[in-house]
Amino acid sequence: MNDTNGRQRDGETHSPPEPYEPAGWPQAGPVGVPPGATGPSSPAAPLPRRPAVAVAAAVLGFHAAALWLLGAVWLVTALSVVGGPDEAAAKARLIGGLLLGCAVAAMLLLGGISLIRGRGRVLLLVASGVELALVLGGAAYLVVTWSDTEQVPIPAEFQSLFDLGLITVLLAFAAIVGLPALRICLAVLPSVTGWLRAESAARNAQLWSSQEGRWIPASVSRRARGSLLAVLLPIGTLALVSVLVVLTTRTITIPGALGSGGGGEYRGNSDWGRDFYQGGEPLLPPAEGGPLYVAAADADARNCYDGDMAACDALFFASPVGDVYEWYGASCAGRLDYESDGDCVGSLGSTTD
Repeated sequence: MNDTNGRQRDGETHSPPEPYEPAGWPQAGPVGVPPGATGPSSPAAPLPRRPAVAVAAAVLGFHAAALWLLGAVWLVTALSVVGGPDEAAAKARLIGGLLLGCAVAAMLLLGGISLIRGRGRVLLLVASGVELALVLGGAAYLVVTWSDTEQVPIPAEFQSLFDLGLITVLLAFAAIVGLPALRICLAVLPSVTGWLRAESAARNAQLWSSQEGRWIPASVSRRARGSLLAVLLPIGTLALVSVLVVLTTRTITIPGALGSGGGGEYRGNSDWGRDFYQGGEPLLPPAEGGPLYVAAADADARNCYDGDMAACDALFFASPVGDVYEWYGASCAGRLDYESDGDCVGSLGSTTD
């Protein structure tokens, strides 16, 4: 206590008065911070770990994208070496298929990256759905086309080999269909859904910045544009090269296989005839060692060339459907501008020049 003169008595302490704070008026905070503004009251809860199934779905997307791109590269390489179709409609279909494959690959890559980063799964699901629709549509087209083709009896000694090939094709088809279906199932699992929601909430959260004097996003990603360019630039280049290759290539005939090709107007339906018909002049059969040569068919082919029409008919019936030797026998060694389908004797007689 102080005496009457305001002096402090011996043995007593003096405490400074508390600062005055009117009720209802908060104290001003640091410079740049509005009165009463505070940061987060407690550290943010840790985000859940990325589910392994999300990683698996993204990796399956990367795998499928690689297969689409490798298929496009292989097809473009084959076209540049062997040649492409001359018809405008066939070129348009080929270009459309290549561009569609590149687009699906880009969607799968970007969708997988987006899922890995917790940005979303919509693009990966859409790409997987498109891929699944293309596979099923292609299978349906092949089934319809196969039913319209001529059925060729299979020799008994090749039946087991045919069955093995059919089983292999069915297993491959099941794998091709199953991979995008599995990818979709993994991407929609509840664990992936919960993790994506937590990632979205963390991205939308805001923190107070005392330096900027405003609320700012808790996380800012600058990698999206770089990923987009890294994916689209090489795939776009491949698509452009594919279009140029298809537009500039022409059908390449094989010199010396059945003549120089392209002479006269061929009225039949065989591509071999359109390539090799020489206006009715008999054509030499494929030379030994050439890409079209088959030793088992060579004797009948040479007799057919020498004028034995029965050998031409025998060659037609013994050759596989669509084979060059089938056309060679059907056209009587190129003497006819159509396919006689095993009736060279009836068309030209037993022998001819």
